[in-house]
Amino acid sequence: MRIYEMKLKLPSSTRDWRYNLDEDVRHSWKRFLKAFKERYCKAKTSDSERYYSMTQKKTEAPLEFFIA
Repeated sequence: MRIYEMKLKLPSSTRDWRYNLDEDVRHSWKRFLKAFKERYCKAKTSDSERYYSMTQKKTEAPLEFFIA
């Protein structure tokens, strides 16, 4: 019920994002909440602190590293 109630209050762009999620994520509150936080909630660290502590994976291109 929580996901349905939340869906009614979301702006259209967020509803579109939700619609494109996997079905198991859309129907599980825990999975949906995790995906929502990853997409829409900002990190609690400053940008400079985040960039200083980042580590590039061997398989990542420089652009992927900075955008992710």
